[in-house]
Amino acid sequence: MNVEPVFRPLETEDTEHLWEAAAKDADWPVRPRTRGAFFRLVEGLQSASTLGEACLEAVEVDGRLAGFCVLQPVPMSHLGPLAEEGTVVEGGTYLTPWARGRGLNAQIKERLLAAAWVRFAAAWCVFLVPCDNRRALAAFARLPWPHQVESARDNGRFAALLRRREWEEGHPLAAVAFSRDSLSQAAGYALFRRPKSRSSGPAKW
Repeated sequence: MNVEPVFRPLETEDTEHLWEAAAKDADWPVRPRTRGAFFRLVEGLQSASTLGEACLEAVEVDGRLAGFCVLQPVPMSHLGPLAEEGTVVEGGTYLTPWARGRGLNAQIKERLLAAAWVRFAAAWCVFLVPCDNRRALAAFARLPWPHQVESARDNGRFAALLRRREWEEGHPLAAVAFSRDSLSQAAGYALFRRPKSRSSGPAKW
């Protein structure tokens, strides 16, 4: 059964709860493997969000922390020839194990895609997923919107970004990418023109 998420600013207390959940989750997608490194990552994203350079929110269901979502522009120098196509933003989401299977994935991705187009006027929104995270890749495959999946071996549009991030993280990644132009031709594109208003977070979302 689908539930309605609430989006709000991510607080320090949330960071602690997320780290505790991560310690028990084999699918934890975030590169920092120590508590201190994770807190520093979140603090950097909070600062960037305050400055309007990123979007970071906690996801709640029935008053309980269910996960978080983040969106930030990719530096042009990381993109290779893709930089000529315009702004590329990288999205990330995490749901704690108890929150999975409740229909939240599509609602969170819809919010991030709307922010990608409206907040950042991005040409592409890309999610970099470990190739061995079959659960996450299967969740993307269930989304109802057109998207591309690419690996570094494909030597395609996202090759430069993938190779850089694979070198940083030490394992193969898949780029799951949504194009604003492709979505503009899809049924239901109006959903992505503005982020939905069910949020206690910043109005800029």
